[in-house]
Amino acid sequence: MRFLVSLGIMGILAVSPVSAQDFSSILKDLGSRDPQVVSAAVEKLGERGDDVAVMALIRVIEAPVEDWKIQIRAINLLAEIGNPLAVDILINVMNDPFLTNECPALKWNAVRALGRFGDEKRVVSALIYRLDDRDLYVKEAVIQSMGESGNPELVPVIAPFLRDRSFAIRLSAVKALGRIDGPSALSFIEAVAREEKDQLIRHEASKLLKSLKTRLSSAGLFFLRQS
Repeated sequence: MRFLVSLGIMGILAVSPVSAQDFSSILKDLGSRDPQVVSAAVEKLGERGDDVAVMALIRVIEAPVEDWKIQIRAINLLAEIGNPLAVDILINVMNDPFLTNECPALKWNAVRALGRFGDEKRVVSALIYRLDDRDLYVKEAVIQSMGESGNPELVPVIAPFLRDRSFAIRLSAVKALGRIDGPSALSFIEAVAREEKDQLIRHEASKLLKSLKTRLSSAGLFFLRQS
């Protein structure tokens, strides 16, 4: 990971209020051969949360590290920070097998992280594209991220998966719809609560239905739908 001390990051430091001396110590730790030292440096980047830290976390994800858990932590920190600078690398990890180093967990976490940026059109398009992924866990993560985005435009995209053969996919779909505040999501959850054959999914739908009705009522949307 020694290539992290790159012209790209040093160039950002040149125009950043961040202390170059303080940041250089973090960069030095990122180049350590000790995974614990690298992990600690990654956490410091997460605490900073500025543009320079985001760019460094992106370099961590791109680096061919031995411990993939460090890259996963970097992905999750980018999601927590919520800086749009992270979108491109997260989409690349989701789509490029070379960046995942044959580690499905990296791809799964990148998909979940993208849910924090679901209001961006390019993120929505990327998630929709991945709905055809052969990996069931990735598809499940895509549906979950769509729900986390809270984007009501994704309701008709999620709804067909309520009839999927996979229990996990159907459950993910109903949970995703339960996170989207909108009358259209409500009608689909109502149908699941009535018609789904699996008792666990029906129970989940009923629980989500009550929660969603409460949120919509608070917003004045549920009664509008009833009229």
